[in-house]
Amino acid sequence: ESQDYDNDTLTYEWSFTSNEIQSTEANPIFTFNESGIYTVNLIVTDPKGETSSAETKILVGNDPPKITITIDPNNTTYWDHKTVNYTVTVNDKQDGSTNNGSINHKNVKVTLDYIPEGNDLIKATIGHQQNTVPEGLKLIDGSDCKACHATNEKVNGPSYMDISKKYSTDDIGYLVSKIIKGGTGVWGETMMSAHPQLTPDETEKMVRYILTLKPEHTKPKNRLPLHGSIEFKEHIGDDDQGMYVLMASYQDNGNDGIQESKLSAQEQVIFKAPKIQAEDAIEKSEGLGNWDAEGENLVGSIVDGSFLKFDTISLKGLQNIKLSVFFAGKYAYEGDVELREGTIDGNLIGETHLAFNNDKGKMMYYNIPVKSTIDRGHLFLVFKNKKDKEQYIANANWILLDYKH
Repeated sequence: ESQDYDNDTLTYEWSFTSNEIQSTEANPIFTFNESGIYTVNLIVTDPKGETSSAETKILVGNDPPKITITIDPNNTTYWDHKTVNYTVTVNDKQDGSTNNGSINHKNVKVTLDYIPEGNDLIKATIGHQQNTVPEGLKLIDGSDCKACHATNEKVNGPSYMDISKKYSTDDIGYLVSKIIKGGTGVWGETMMSAHPQLTPDETEKMVRYILTLKPEHTKPKNRLPLHGSIEFKEHIGDDDQGMYVLMASYQDNGNDGIQESKLSAQEQVIFKAPKIQAEDAIEKSEGLGNWDAEGENLVGSIVDGSFLKFDTISLKGLQNIKLSVFFAGKYAYEGDVELREGTIDGNLIGETHLAFNNDKGKMMYYNIPVKSTIDRGHLFLVFKNKKDKEQYIANANWILLDYKH
């Protein structure tokens, strides 16, 4: 895309396979007839002769692989000892397919990780790095880091392995600042050059990659076969707050005639806990607020017409929804909550009455039987109070989905 702030008419000069102009169209179509890595260059010129240019690299002769993960049942919510059958399929235009054995299953890495609440997905990617190049490593390779650092050896500065041993994810902010601003004194008298050209986001990705080199992170994982079943049991005792990540990765064979032409793919399925916090609703009606009580984050100011919309969930086999609400003392709460599938005025699949009038605050729980008519869709909690539209109905805490096991 090109623009001129003077609104002048621009001319375009494209070069695809040589330094000569091969197109003057704004949006040309070009066919590469031979394999290779080409640098495509565009020069844009205004009527006064002012120019600007941009370029990008095009790999011709190797197509990226495609990974598909299917699960049965097709429900990404987990509970104690739930089992899921899965199948991983890899198709590559040049290499072949795992379906007919032309791609060896040993070259496809499949893992399952439990990620406790508060941890990020980087744990799940560890061990897949031979099949996919982490974004943080790409950024390191594209910078001047190699002049002072290496993975296992001290150069002018410490090795990445030593850095990973010294610091943890709690130090990410400090390390990002140190890399961008530079400094001395931590690893001797060697000056750490400033890197103002790096953005905080780019630097954080680099830091997170380095921290994955910590010895306990590099232990080999248990690899799974392309077909099998998984059981969810690592979360037990962890208050159902984490997630499971089923991940598959594959790096193809590339093109023998082109250096660095290997391409990789990665696919994942995330299984979420059956407990969904009210504040995690993807949409809330106007006027709702968040506040804390008894160590819980609540959604309050719920009155007639208020609603919470939750992301697409599996409704097939859903038998019951447990609703946790908090009632503050010395206030008469009352109203109804309706469970609706798909849309805010969709099919009513469950409802219950909420009421409280006491001097002391209390967390209360309601079990709402559910009868859904669709397999998957958005879930709405719609609150009603026909008697008094200004009266507060409750403070929502969380919902717990209970499926037919």
